[in-house]
Amino acid sequence: MNAETFTKSNTASLFSEASLTTILEGLAQGRMQIKAADPYFRAVAALPNNAQRTSWEKIPHISLHPPAGYSGTQALSGIGYAEQQKELVLSIGQYFGIAGELGIFFEDHYADCALELSYRDFAKLIPDFINMPGHKYFVARNGRWLVSVTMEDDVYFTEKTTLQMP
Repeated sequence: MNAETFTKSNTASLFSEASLTTILEGLAQGRMQIKAADPYFRAVAALPNNAQRTSWEKIPHISLHPPAGYSGTQALSGIGYAEQQKELVLSIGQYFGIAGELGIFFEDHYADCALELSYRDFAKLIPDFINMPGHKYFVARNGRWLVSVTMEDDVYFTEKTTLQMP
């Protein structure tokens, strides 16, 4: 799949115009690559799960959850929840020294491809995840860490994993 066919993909249809422009620029500049999603689905499926949902209570993690009564675009303390998610992910990247690493982004609902991109570029896409169907995953190329944004808009991070990556 190339950038032109990516724009017609199910995955591309999930992003805002601004994010899609960022992705296409990243592809053109070689900062991002398109990958097949299936091998990464299989890698994440190896996490402890319960009825096809990751059992985060069985994995040491850091998380952020929307407050009770939260509805998608609601602002919290003057900052939208999507911005809080983005800031959390960026600060985790800085704290754990992975902000410059590459990973694979994919989602489990509608995706027909995955994107290899930098941790920083992934964080920039987070505001598009609010109300996006499915669970979104960003996994280190070596399987050493994982960020997940659930369809309920929870954010999880773990470095306590060794996923078998393709």
